[in-house]
Amino acid sequence: MQWTAYKTSEKVPVKGVFKTVQVNSTEAETQIKVLNNAEFNIPISSIFSKDSIRDGKLQKFFFNVMDNTIALTGKITSIENNNGKASLTMNGVTKDLPFTYTVVGDTIKLNSTLMLDQWNATKALASLNEACKELHTGKDGISKTWNEVNIHINVLSKTK
Repeated sequence: MQWTAYKTSEKVPVKGVFKTVQVNSTEAETQIKVLNNAEFNIPISSIFSKDSIRDGKLQKFFFNVMDNTIALTGKITSIENNNGKASLTMNGVTKDLPFTYTVVGDTIKLNSTLMLDQWNATKALASLNEACKELHTGKDGISKTWNEVNIHINVLSKTK
C-alpha cells in the first residue's frame, strides 16, 4: 500500500508505504470478486518513507494524536464497474472511502484520495505540521501540511 501526502504551499509530495497490510478474503470465481467483503488491518507501526526520523514523527505527532489508531482498519463494502467503496476506520471514525480500480493481468490496482478532515484528523494534522514546521515551510514562508493523501494499492489476485 503506497501513500502520497503533501507539504508546503507548493504541494511537494512525500511518499511512503505501509509494509504490513493484513487482508482477510475468500476465494472467488472472478478476480475482482475476491475483494467483496475483504477486511483489512494496516498497523501504523509498519509505515515506511525511507526516512526513519519522518516515520517516527508520523507515528508520534500524527497517528498517536488520534483516538484509538494503532491500525487503520476496514472492509470493502462494494466493488463493481471499476468503482468501489471501503469502510475505513481511523481516529475512532468510520467513513466510506470511494476508490477506482483497474485489473492488469493478475493485479488489481486500487486508487483513492483520502481527505483527512473526514476522519476528524485536523488536530493530528496540525500536530504534525507543528512538529515539522521548518520542513513544511515553502518559499512563501508558509508552513503547510495538506489534508489530502493519495492511496495506491496493488492486490495480486488469481481466479480459481
